[in-house]
Amino acid sequence: MIYLRNSPEQMLLMSDLAWETSEAQERAKRRKNREVYYFFSDAVKSIRSFFRRGRQKAAEITKRLRPEGSRILDVGCASAGQLLSFRNGLWQLHGIESSPGLAKKVSVLCEAHGGHVIVSTALKGLPQFEPDYFDVIWMISFLEHDTFVPSILREVYKVLKPDGFALLSYLMPSAGMRTCAVLAGLVCATWTM
Repeated sequence: MIYLRNSPEQMLLMSDLAWETSEAQERAKRRKNREVYYFFSDAVKSIRSFFRRGRQKAAEITKRLRPEGSRILDVGCASAGQLLSFRNGLWQLHGIESSPGLAKKVSVLCEAHGGHVIVSTALKGLPQFEPDYFDVIWMISFLEHDTFVPSILREVYKVLKPDGFALLSYLMPSAGMRTCAVLAGLVCATWTM
């Protein structure tokens, strides 16, 4: 577990430091300063993504284990990359996103599928749902960005149905991306992506 000292206030992460506000500027600045590095980095990323589609694993697992009509929550849904896999089905889609700009884009998809998006941090957004409400909760590449992980996981447990499952992926500096499936409160599978 990594704890950040002097982490920014949650409200700054929703406005001034929001991903859609700072990402394009930061990317352009870094590319200009390190052109050769980014040439090779882009090549490696495209090859890697061709051979493994780790981000689609959550959608594949969910579709295999839960029938259409199940309620899915994507915590930190960003621009709905995961949820887009369900746009042609009958699943009920929900999201929690701290960035108002990204949440607005995702809400169109969720509302078309009987759900909605809460603009909030995970810790404040999860209690807004009824207990035992979701069949599946995703937290893909999310936990490493928050400083309240134990509290968030307690809230996930409250809103997850007893027979539901949560898919969590997180960055481990020593092992790369790790993903685990949590079923009935027990870690039942882990793999490196």
